[in-house]
Amino acid sequence: MLVLAALLGTLATAAPGPPPAPTEIYKAALKRLSSLSQPGYIDSVQHWKVLAQTPQGAQPSEFDERVLFDSTARRECVLFVPYTPDSQVIIGPSYFAPDMWLVQRRLQSLAQAQVGAATPAPVSNTQPNFAPDLSDLHTIASVVSIAKPSYAVTEAGIDKLTNGGGAAYHLKLDPLNDPWKHNLRELWVNTANDNIVRAVIVGDYRMLPGQLVEQTTVYEDFGQVGPYWMVIHHTWSYRDAPNGVTYHYDATATKMSFPSAIPAWYFDEAQFNQHRAEVNLTETWL
Repeated sequence: MLVLAALLGTLATAAPGPPPAPTEIYKAALKRLSSLSQPGYIDSVQHWKVLAQTPQGAQPSEFDERVLFDSTARRECVLFVPYTPDSQVIIGPSYFAPDMWLVQRRLQSLAQAQVGAATPAPVSNTQPNFAPDLSDLHTIASVVSIAKPSYAVTEAGIDKLTNGGGAAYHLKLDPLNDPWKHNLRELWVNTANDNIVRAVIVGDYRMLPGQLVEQTTVYEDFGQVGPYWMVIHHTWSYRDAPNGVTYHYDATATKMSFPSAIPAWYFDEAQFNQHRAEVNLTETWL
């Protein structure tokens, strides 16, 4: 188990020399992503801070969730803390998975291994979605080739990193077409190793099924957790227009481990209901 912290500071500094061209920084960040390993399963505890701005005033709240992720099936199981057999549990597609930026590499590996595999259907913008746009990432023999990048990339400066020192290039990304699909807006890329340390994404969100899907912006911070480069912090907002309430969310991973396996019933609602009394409360897996 590892305690995690956000990485970025806000103080800009001068670069020691001429930086690479912004597009080259962007390509290097994608190439770095293609080299990163991905866990099979993730067991994470997340601390949430929520501020609801209502007609009656601000209403803050805090709580913890334990979230289990199946990285291959892209499914998650959300367990409220503390868990009891009659607790509410949310099971469904992964939404804020810590390895979301690594999925493209996994899917490409599967596609290369399966001759004639069908192309996945595009995600509908009528459903919540914060998956980062990695359509410019094409891995061929460990070389990233971008025939025509989806963004006009400019550099906005160089920012200090507060955790571990160093600095990051701050890139602005302006989609050249289809701004819903090409949803990246800003990236901070470590000047030393090309790791993405912060990202800004435009996405679609709703808190619960049946609510309106609204476009919002999410800020994501990354960190090293064991052998993996994970997203460890998110902030975003949601406007519940019918009720006149705006919610501001701040979710931070406080613990994370990588079991070799998690039983499949955790990711199937009908099966989970048959095993409610068997939920692992120790965060230790065999």
